[in-house]
Amino acid sequence: MPKPEFARDLHFPDLDALLDDAREIARQPDAPTRGNWTPAQTIWHVARFVQFSVEGYPFSVSPLFKILGRLMKKSMTTKRMKPGVNLPTKVAAAVVPDPETSMGDAIDLMEHWIGEARSRGFLPTNPMLGPMTRGQWVGLHCRHAEMHFGLIELDPAPASKDQAVGETPGATG
Repeated sequence: MPKPEFARDLHFPDLDALLDDAREIARQPDAPTRGNWTPAQTIWHVARFVQFSVEGYPFSVSPLFKILGRLMKKSMTTKRMKPGVNLPTKVAAAVVPDPETSMGDAIDLMEHWIGEARSRGFLPTNPMLGPMTRGQWVGLHCRHAEMHFGLIELDPAPASKDQAVGETPGATG
């Protein structure tokens, strides 16, 4: 199966920008995606990785993945990730979202764990990438979110809640 093309070219300099984009996605919960998940599932997935980086990972990583991870660490924290990675079963069980994930639950999870990252900080080590600085954690989460959120096709100027259905934005009558 071909890998999906990005709908949006994103670059998040920090967790605030990541959270701002998640909130924009939440305002367009039915936006089409070029990946396999709904916008809510996508936010939930990214939030889970933030959670694990604060409170610990519920899975271990094989020695081979640790070696590969340490070789890819700089790239994963500084360069755009590519979609279409097949996760090991034990990892997928912890990070693949339920199809019924609601947008409210997803955005609440994201806001909570970004808040926890700010107040508690990140773990000193990633199970695959090894020792991590705060800047590396932020880079990893931003690159991860850019990849996933980049598959969501947002309307650049969504209709306001007060706008009548079918009315063209900016049109005068």
